[in-house]
Amino acid sequence: MATLSARIATFLLVVGSVAGLCGCGGGSKEKPVFKVHGKLTFEGKPMSGAEIAFLPADPAQRGLQSRATANANGEYTLYTYRQNDGAPAGEYVVTLYWPAPLSKRAAEKLEKAETVEEKDAIIAPDRLKDVYRDPLKTKLKATVAEKDNEIDFTLP
Repeated sequence: MATLSARIATFLLVVGSVAGLCGCGGGSKEKPVFKVHGKLTFEGKPMSGAEIAFLPADPAQRGLQSRATANANGEYTLYTYRQNDGAPAGEYVVTLYWPAPLSKRAAEKLEKAETVEEKDAIIAPDRLKDVYRDPLKTKLKATVAEKDNEIDFTLP
């Protein structure tokens, strides 16, 4: 019977060790984030549905992006890891894409699309004519400080 108890104890020790190792991932790799919100306007009107992205100015950090979609009033709140959590402090290149309403034909195609690939292939034209969409060409920049950040973008 002692042999069975020893086996059970060994099994529990191994299982406990493996579970402990799985739980010790060296801590979170998430950077601290700070609230970033603001308003997007074009010619004085809110940019409802515009997609904004903050990409680190340092190309070596470009894998991390903070994004948002503007509401009907043109207001946005960035998220990086979770909804509305903000962005890490630092310097950013900012991209904007403001999709035009889909044509009736494109909307019908989108409605009939069955796969994600088919839906992704139906891209609305950018109302801003892709001027701010390319991170290598956009002139928009922002600094996120270690505080609550209100960053508005007013486009002519």
